[in-house]
Amino acid sequence: KGVNVINASVFGSGLLWGNNKMYYEDATHDHISYRGGWQALATKYKIPLPAVALQFAFLPEVVTAVCIGARTPEEVQQNVELLQYHIPVSLWKDAKEMDLLPDWIPIPEHEPDDFTGGCGNCTIG
Repeated sequence: KGVNVINASVFGSGLLWGNNKMYYEDATHDHISYRGGWQALATKYKIPLPAVALQFAFLPEVVTAVCIGARTPEEVQQNVELLQYHIPVSLWKDAKEMDLLPDWIPIPEHEPDDFTGGCGNCTIG
């Protein structure tokens, strides 16, 4: 209790954007296969995988900030746009059913009453 977390490297140094690097080294077959499961799930919901990854980073209540790398103003804007996707609770439940998330990972239990963009637990600034 009383611990705040800043979450960083939420895209796995590019693996979740589609390249084959994981923390600046070649991704293993297991990493690429795991990404494939997440990509299939994101595609099913018509949500870009980076939007799912970014909003997942905000799910734990202890996370007070997410640090996202961006080299250009366009990348900053792109990251802001990723926060505008509504990620339905059913996506997180499906992720658990597909063994993409372990059971101990907390996920939202219900949809927000009034989604207006953003992940619900995040601010931009």
